[in-house]
Amino acid sequence: MTQPSAPPPSGLTIKDVYTEVGVNYRYFLTWRQRIFAGYLAVLGALGVAAGWVLKESPGSFGFLSGAGLLLTVVFWIVEGRNREIYKKCVERGAACEASLESIGIFVGLKHEPQMLTHSFAFDLLFLVMTIVFIVAGAAPYFLPSWPR
Repeated sequence: MTQPSAPPPSGLTIKDVYTEVGVNYRYFLTWRQRIFAGYLAVLGALGVAAGWVLKESPGSFGFLSGAGLLLTVVFWIVEGRNREIYKKCVERGAACEASLESIGIFVGLKHEPQMLTHSFAFDLLFLVMTIVFIVAGAAPYFLPSWPR
């Protein structure tokens, strides 16, 4: 194993940086779980609201679809930014593991998996829900039997 020739000018060691990268990686993955759970809670609330709106005020359904579309876009943006941050943590962790000759966890995570990923699943969910909200919002205008 080779060691870095000199410590970084800030006085931090590779171990310090590696520890901080690991803490940040876990922190942002926790946020990813919270984003997903929050989005599922929003979808559940919108589903309940849709049942009420269709029964009590069908003319307001477009507003509900618009709110769902807006929230989907917001959650998608937040998830995308969070994804960028934890991928940077993986890159930085892999750089700290450079002298470990591919036995480190971050080096293994740096390579894209060959199968479906969580990121793909999130993108698919957000894309499908975007389409659902657009179609649902347009339905009252294209279906003559829609209650007004």
